[in-house]
Formats: sequence, structure tokens, C-alpha cells
Amino acid sequence: MTILSLILTRRWYDKIATGEKRYEYREIKPFWTKRLFAKDYTGVRFHRGYTSTTMDFELVGIDETTEPNDLNLSRCYRLTLGKRIQPCPN
Repeated sequence: MTILSLILTRRWYDKIATGEKRYEYREIKPFWTKRLFAKDYTGVRFHRGYTSTTMDFELVGIDETTEPNDLNLSRCYRLTLGKRIQPCPN
């Protein structure tokens, strides 16, 4: 499983954790184009700021969208989240 790690602020992390937010958005820039499409990601790990608090989700897909989004951009990348992956017990 190839995991994409992303840092989120508390606001967006909490919305994803409660299921209120099912998509994560990133600006269309060379940095994100290279980072998102360099590997075939199967999951995404969200970090609550720069803490050790994380949660993992299946990554259903990454596409471009012109629909309204959190970034208030006319075009951006949309990461579609699947079900939450529970951490494996040690």
C-alpha cells in the first residue's frame, strides 16, 4: 500500500474525522502535480498539524475539478476519500 501523507490544520482534520468532509483539495501547481501523480497512491494519511495524531483513508482517486471547493479556486485537484482504515494493532 502506497500512502500519501498530508498535513492538515485542526479545522479540516476534524471535518474529515467526523465524515463531514469527503474530499481534500490541492492547488494545481507544479509541486502538487509532481507529488500527487509521481506514484500510484492507494491511501492517504492525514496529520493533525505537526503532531503524531494521524488517520488513514483509502484514496479512491485524484482528479481535476471546477466544482466549488474549500480553496475557493476555479480549478483544483480533488482527492476522493474512501473508507477509513483502522490502524493495525501491535
